[in-house]
Formats: sequence, structure tokens, C-alpha cells
Amino acid sequence: MAQRLGKTVICTECHAALARQGRVKRSFLGFGRYSCPQCGKEFKSPLPRSYIVTYWIAAVGIPVGCVVMGVQSSVEDLGDFASLAEVGIVYICIIIALVRDASLKKKVRHAWQEHERKATDIPQQSTQA
Repeated sequence: MAQRLGKTVICTECHAALARQGRVKRSFLGFGRYSCPQCGKEFKSPLPRSYIVTYWIAAVGIPVGCVVMGVQSSVEDLGDFASLAEVGIVYICIIIALVRDASLKKKVRHAWQEHERKATDIPQQSTQA
């Protein structure tokens, strides 16, 4: 959505459509980072499809894996608390990324609507002199 045809992104602040140039900078969770030349603000684009699929597989797989491990072994065999905490932190990051992605998609959808509305609201100049 943020990248129509993979070549255009839209600023979620000023609703300017921008041509994507070069390699996309990514945040820690995988969101594209851009800087708008018109308003000067930085904005992020939603996650690429490959990241979303990976995050959803992990979001389902981690709890299932924990349940399977819990059923197969006793509490003493589960490992130390640090490894469980690491899995929990990773899981929380995945959930945050998926929620933030949904929020960014909503912002981008709104920005495209505003951009298209502004494009159609341009007053027609009269040719009469």
C-alpha cells in the first residue's frame, strides 16, 4: 500500500507522493524509513509482505512451540528463566511490529485518499480573458 508499484511512497504527514530512489533504509523491525523533501519530516512505510508472513508464522509458532515443549517435558527440563525471557521479548517485539504495521497501513491509506482528493480539488483556471 505504501509502495504502489514499488516505486512510489507517500508522506503520511503532508500527503506528498514521492518517487522511491535507491535502497530503502529499514528500522530495527523492518519498516521502511523515508525523509520527505517537501515537509522535511521522517516517516515510515508498512512492512513488506515477506516480513509480515514471517512475523505471523513466528506469532503462531512460538506459543505452539512453548506448549509442545511444556507438554513433552517437566518444569525442570524447560531450561533456565533467561531463555524463556528471551523468547518472550522476541514474541513481544513481533506483536508490536504487527500492530504498528496495521496502524501504518491505516495512515498510508488515509494519506493516499487525501493525496487523491487534493489532486482532484485543483481549481480549473478559466480560459476566458
